[in-house]
Amino acid sequence: QPVVILSPAVGPIQGNIDAQTTSGLVQYVPTGVPGIPATPGCTVLSAMSQGEGHYCAQSAAESIQLRVAFLQSALSGVPKIMNPLP
Repeated sequence: QPVVILSPAVGPIQGNIDAQTTSGLVQYVPTGVPGIPATPGCTVLSAMSQGEGHYCAQSAAESIQLRVAFLQSALSGVPKIMNPLP
């Protein structure tokens, strides 16, 4: 969903704040949000987690992969945010 103060971007994103700093917001949608399909990784979580926005964003496979790739890229230089969903 649009965020008023942010412009949408397609990854990979790297050095978008300054030459050494990368930042981004990725939205994960839990199950049960009217009119918006759930993030695929959220739909396979436990019944409690898949419908709760915080657990969905923390535990979806896409979220974990995105964080691991971001932190690994930071070890080699400027961190990079990849596309969270294929």
